[in-house]
Amino acid sequence: MASYIVVQGWLTITEKQVNAIKAIISGRKKYIEQYDMEEIFHQIYSAGWCFSSSEINGKFFVFYGAPIKGYYIDWFKDTLIEISQKRKDTEGSFFFDNEGHFYYRWDIKNGTITETTFNPKQVI
Repeated sequence: MASYIVVQGWLTITEKQVNAIKAIISGRKKYIEQYDMEEIFHQIYSAGWCFSSSEINGKFFVFYGAPIKGYYIDWFKDTLIEISQKRKDTEGSFFFDNEGHFYYRWDIKNGTITETTFNPKQVI
């Protein structure tokens, strides 16, 4: 039985970044062999991305939420790394939960990703 990591998070972007972020996400398909990933899983997990329909006070939001099979989590993390490296003005946070075994958060700002790990027994 596969272990799943629940991923929940968001990016704060500008209108100019919307198409660039969408292109990065769809462009990750060319790397699926690197992760031994079938195309169907790329489609399923890419469907977890949701873009706000309009600008709100100068910002657009990109949300993500999906349980990802543990052995595909590097595919998702590498997507965030690519976004952060190519769009250094993107900010956001993503939370990872491995069915209660560990929790961690990635904060994206100024082209860098900072990881914070939490002990599940200390998280309320």
